[in-house]
Amino acid sequence: MSINKSIGLITFAFISTLVKASVPTDIDAMASKILENNPEVAMMATQNKATLQEMKIENNLPATEISFSHEWGHKGVGNKTGVEISQGFDWPGAYRARSESMRETASALDLLSRQRRSELMLEIKQQLITLWAAGQKKRLYERAVGKIDSLSKIVEREVERHEVSKLDGNKLKIERIALARKLAECVDAYHIAYGALLQLNGGTLPDDLISDLHRCSPSVMLRPLEAYYEMAGMNNYDTAYRKQLAKASRAKEKALKLSNYPGFSLGLTYENEMGDHFTGFNVGLTLPFFSNRGKSEASRLTTESIEAESAVNEAAIRARIHTDYLRAEQLDKELSEYASVIENEDNIRLLDRAFDARHISLLDYISDLIYFTEAAGNYIDLKLERLIIVASLDRYATS
Repeated sequence: MSINKSIGLITFAFISTLVKASVPTDIDAMASKILENNPEVAMMATQNKATLQEMKIENNLPATEISFSHEWGHKGVGNKTGVEISQGFDWPGAYRARSESMRETASALDLLSRQRRSELMLEIKQQLITLWAAGQKKRLYERAVGKIDSLSKIVEREVERHEVSKLDGNKLKIERIALARKLAECVDAYHIAYGALLQLNGGTLPDDLISDLHRCSPSVMLRPLEAYYEMAGMNNYDTAYRKQLAKASRAKEKALKLSNYPGFSLGLTYENEMGDHFTGFNVGLTLPFFSNRGKSEASRLTTESIEAESAVNEAAIRARIHTDYLRAEQLDKELSEYASVIENEDNIRLLDRAFDARHISLLDYISDLIYFTEAAGNYIDLKLERLIIVASLDRYATS
């Protein structure tokens, strides 16, 4: 293979890597498909149903009691037989309060499910972005290593002919090893992200989703900072869940207070004594002062803890948005600077011209090729970091 032909192939491969794809980005749609297949979503729905069913059971009436007695008379006195059926009841308002607590808890569990879906959606989007970037860098370094391998054969021949020093030949080998190592890192990152998506999608990934991802060119505009604060206030399921959980805790606290009121039982009795029959009823009273001691106070403290945690969480979210936004702005500046010399300048063409004019040697050409390849890799890394941050900021973009 001639040097000019090798250079032409390198030029085509490098430019192909840097040119933006024309396929529109729809990471959200891809993430939504994976989310619907996520096994944790179905598991959460089942767990919530089980929790609510347990609460319903707790609000059932106590078991009905049936007792039977038989007494034997002595010294000519006849036997005596009795049957009693009784049913216990809590204070009437306690059942209504528990039902209200159950409704509030059901709302809290629904928000918890939505909050977890929001977390999973963000995780899926970020893994998709990571997989995309790893694929971009993987192809970038694969092509660079392949072309350097082709040109290395020319260098080896020139070393044998003593036209290139052995030190320069060894330098090229070391450069190739470093480049191959970076390629291996890209491959590892690709497989890690792919494995994470496999798990998130329930163990499989459709081929068309991966092919669409590799063809797309993710690009998301940064909104004003206040817009992210506003969206977090309106669509933050984590905050909404904690507020609803506090509401449910207050309802539970009310139900526990009413459970401290006396309960009672009603019973029907029947007795047969020496052929005489007796029917009647009995009324019992339950005083739960000792069995429920401290439960209402514990519930009140739990409510206060949830409310305090909610306030801390809201402050943490605002702080995270602020930090992420500043970093995204900085990345936009860096990417703009990079774009002016990577996307807007044909560095390989300039490098070709310099080599054709013999202003640089073959080894210098390969060294510069490695330099621009690494610069393109750094550019992709900056894109990845920005996309990850903006995905986190956009988490609350939709309700």
